[in-house]
Amino acid sequence: MKKTKFITNIVFTIIIAFFALITFVGDVVGSDYSADLTFYEQSQDIVTITNLDIDVVVQKNNIASVTESFDVTFNQAGLSEVVRYVPYASYVYHETENGVGKNIHYSKIYDIAGTGEYNEKCKIYQDEENGYLTIGLKSSGGFYPINQTRSFTISYKMDMGKDTNSGFDDIYFNIVGTNSLLTIENITFHVALPDDVEIVRSLKVYYGKAGSTKTLEVDAIGNIVTGSIDRLGTCEGITIRAVYEDGYLVYDAEIFASQIVSVIAAIVATILALLIIFKFTQRGNYAKPVEVAAPESATPLSADVYLNGECSEKAISAGIVYLASKGYLKIKQHDNKKIELIKIKDADANLSTGMKTLQNAVFSGHKDSVLLEDLTMGFAVSANAIRLAEKTKTNAILYDEKKKKTRNILCLLLLFAAAVALISLFVISVEFFGFYSQIFGFVVIGMILVFAFMAYILETKCHYVFKYICTVLMILLTVALYVHYGYSQIDGLWLGLVACLLIASLPILAHGEAFYSNEGKIAKGRLEGFKDFILKCEVAQLKMFAEENPSYYFDVLPYAYVFGLSNVWMEKFKSIEITIPDWVEVEGTDIVDIMIFNSMFNNFMFISHNNFIKSTIAMAKTSSSSFGGGSFGGGFGGGGFSGGGVGGGGFGAR
Repeated sequence: MKKTKFITNIVFTIIIAFFALITFVGDVVGSDYSADLTFYEQSQDIVTITNLDIDVVVQKNNIASVTESFDVTFNQAGLSEVVRYVPYASYVYHETENGVGKNIHYSKIYDIAGTGEYNEKCKIYQDEENGYLTIGLKSSGGFYPINQTRSFTISYKMDMGKDTNSGFDDIYFNIVGTNSLLTIENITFHVALPDDVEIVRSLKVYYGKAGSTKTLEVDAIGNIVTGSIDRLGTCEGITIRAVYEDGYLVYDAEIFASQIVSVIAAIVATILALLIIFKFTQRGNYAKPVEVAAPESATPLSADVYLNGECSEKAISAGIVYLASKGYLKIKQHDNKKIELIKIKDADANLSTGMKTLQNAVFSGHKDSVLLEDLTMGFAVSANAIRLAEKTKTNAILYDEKKKKTRNILCLLLLFAAAVALISLFVISVEFFGFYSQIFGFVVIGMILVFAFMAYILETKCHYVFKYICTVLMILLTVALYVHYGYSQIDGLWLGLVACLLIASLPILAHGEAFYSNEGKIAKGRLEGFKDFILKCEVAQLKMFAEENPSYYFDVLPYAYVFGLSNVWMEKFKSIEITIPDWVEVEGTDIVDIMIFNSMFNNFMFISHNNFIKSTIAMAKTSSSSFGGGSFGGGFGGGGFSGGGVGGGGFGAR
């Protein structure tokens, strides 16, 4: 069980570390359409944009109203829909002291409309695909005729968000994006800036492939900038950049109800976690007296539950040795290497219920002896039932049932509040964009991992180092998602960040065991004192105890194994003469190696007891003293180039 839990912990850590790593180094937006496409020929265009006129009105709040009129020639039969790809996620580049920095910029696209030739209304379909909002203009009359040209108009508003530049503000907009594989001819554009051009520190219009610094001559009268170009080839675009004094653009963030809900739910979850840890979690304030022997009421089965939280397979193994040491059975190895368990007496009132059941399970269906090789699946089933029953029984003694129930209810409420916070985080993106964003879903996946880990922490005992490492990783993951992937640009998402950080921090708070009962504190404290004695006792002390009680070594050995200290216990007795018990017999020799018991424990398996004992009893013939042991283009603070702004995108058909 411990091995399984350890593996689970490692898996959780690796998954969270992986997400934290790719958050810093990965790209989450779409394909790099500005890559080398020299293999592409114009003859491959399924449609050609023969005329394109763009009208853009930019307000001081950095919202652009865009109207695009274009003529489409259909070069392929069977096409019924013209598609406009408008990026809502764009890479924006900034010049820094160390080179070029890249950030993701999000835009909100809304108020979408479109018509066909002669104001024929087209059916408009909207979809989202890895950083693009796709707008489909579908014919109401079936397929478009091949080699014919039709006219279309679409309009939309693009909220480009707050300006994040340092020392200046700019309107940096792709009039025509560098993201299209199609040829576009006869392009004209009109851009209305918020104020007259005279207040602009720098105004330039770039054209060409992404990264091109070629400028286009334009006319600027008042606040209107106009220009034209005869043809744009594959992945060529037009970008306008107007630089203003810092603080010129004014942006009012909109706070959605879901953002408030996410923070409130996260705060509630945090309060519940604090209440759980300070009022309903045992904090170690109980006596741990030194014990030189196991408490009379404690068996290896209950000791495992008290100290390790589980009744494991090794507790069953230790239980068999415990039964032998108490005189209920004998372990014998025959000359043919087969191992036999021989009943000495029936289970009686001196045994606990769990040990009685184990004794009966060993000899179930047999008379007074059984070969280990005959203990197969039937015994395994019984042993599992014993483990479960012992855990239930011991936990009922260990914990204050009333406080435990209250704690469980609070844990469920905590998980519910955390779930509400994470769901609200998901809703924030839908409210902002108007659709579910695949890119923003990445942060939701990351936070679901946080939620799953927190639920795991609440349900199981985990080492504090593991909890702290994973919690730090999750906080880094949350901050990285917020900063590196540009979520800081989404309206009021800092509230979502607060919620995420609170939820990511909860695993540190939401841990520990339920409050112990008075009886449970005493029992657990005595066993912890006993474990501490095994670990720290001096050899001189043990020699004295062994002289007073020749079976002392074997009386303690099952518990040492359950505590994970069997090797420590054996090492302490390396120089002490041990009296071999009469409940172990190896045919053909009178010498038994006490290493047999450690090896027995370490090799115990429910389904294959022959392997477990054969690998151990074989060592009983030595002396008793023997021991073994996708880029979208971008813009610079000190300059610019084509494809450097937000907006743009490309055309297609299907």
